[in-house]
Amino acid sequence: MKKSLLFILVSVCAAIAAGWGIARYQITHPPYSEQALIDCITPTVPKFTNPLDNINAVVDGAKKFEPPAHPVLIVERLYNFGVLQNGEVGKHQFVLKNTGTADLTVSVEETSCKCTAADLGKGTVKPGDSTVIDVTWKTADYIGDYVQKVLIQTNDPDMMMVELEVRGKIVADARPMPSELTFNNITRGYTAQAQTQIACYKNPPLEITGYDYLNPDAKNNFDLQMAPLTKEEYSSEPDATGGYQITVTAKDNLPLGPFSETLVLKTNSQFQPEITIPVYGTVVGNLSLAGPGWSEESKTWILGILENGKVGKKILWVLDRSIKAEDREKIKPGEIPPHIDLEIESVNPDWLQVELDKPVYLPESGVVRTIIHLTVPADAPICDYWGHVQEKMGTIILKTSSEDEKSILINIRFAVTTKQE
Repeated sequence: MKKSLLFILVSVCAAIAAGWGIARYQITHPPYSEQALIDCITPTVPKFTNPLDNINAVVDGAKKFEPPAHPVLIVERLYNFGVLQNGEVGKHQFVLKNTGTADLTVSVEETSCKCTAADLGKGTVKPGDSTVIDVTWKTADYIGDYVQKVLIQTNDPDMMMVELEVRGKIVADARPMPSELTFNNITRGYTAQAQTQIACYKNPPLEITGYDYLNPDAKNNFDLQMAPLTKEEYSSEPDATGGYQITVTAKDNLPLGPFSETLVLKTNSQFQPEITIPVYGTVVGNLSLAGPGWSEESKTWILGILENGKVGKKILWVLDRSIKAEDREKIKPGEIPPHIDLEIESVNPDWLQVELDKPVYLPESGVVRTIIHLTVPADAPICDYWGHVQEKMGTIILKTSSEDEKSILINIRFAVTTKQE
């Protein structure tokens, strides 16, 4: 036991002595030089450099990533001419500016119609410089709103094809409203009036210097009065700058039947030296018809489909307007003034029962009225007078005392059918 402890103690002492010896040797014989040790424990101080060298290096590096130069087009694409008179020429200059870093090239490809012309200035535009395109719009005979376009091509990568647009409104120097004068049925021997307004758009407004008719003899049948429109009257028409009120009076000497004339107003406008207005109407006789089933357009009395065995009764009025206005005040209450006499000349089919009432004077309208009573008898035969052509209709012919209308033809459309069970 004692021997073991002694052995352990000797071993520990020997190990301590060996470790101390090795350490001393390493200290006295280091594996590195003294300068290496100094460099290890001393901070490294950078050498002095010029700060501009670093900035230049950054700039040089940025240049390597700078985008390539290219043109940039700036242009207003729309121009509104506003209101132009028919025949005027509108002109506008579109300015094309290059705000990019390379040359801009421009070319005109096409226009939307032959009435639009586009003239390009220089086709190559340096950065910061500009060019122009002169657009000319000829209004010709067009009236109303319009839009015209010019297509251009450029080398701007963001605007390779560009549409330049001009728009506006073309108006005549003046126009009639309504565009024609229409006289509804004028009773022969009476006057009638029709009116139109001439709206002027020119500034200052054009002047009407005179008038005429295509048919010179029409001046014998019509009178014309003309008066300037007030501002309140013409301001309701958009873009109007003035105007005239035209009143045409048809005289009482127009012959029976339809008429068609053309009024020509003379003006001081170089674009619209004349304003033409058609004049239409019909002169009818002093006698006219009215009542249930009467068609003035086709001059036909429509009775409808009548049932056999039932009595059908209809009435129609004959109106006599031959009483002159100046004579009406002389007519006493209950008196029948001189008028056109009527009598039945013929009836077809002859089994129709037709009677004329005694004439009655209507002072409120100055008309003498005679009522026609027509009865389809209960024993009327089955028949068809429903055709649209005159030969297939029934008729009543009245004889008159008028020199202008010696007879009145009344076409009758009807049919008689069997009773429906």
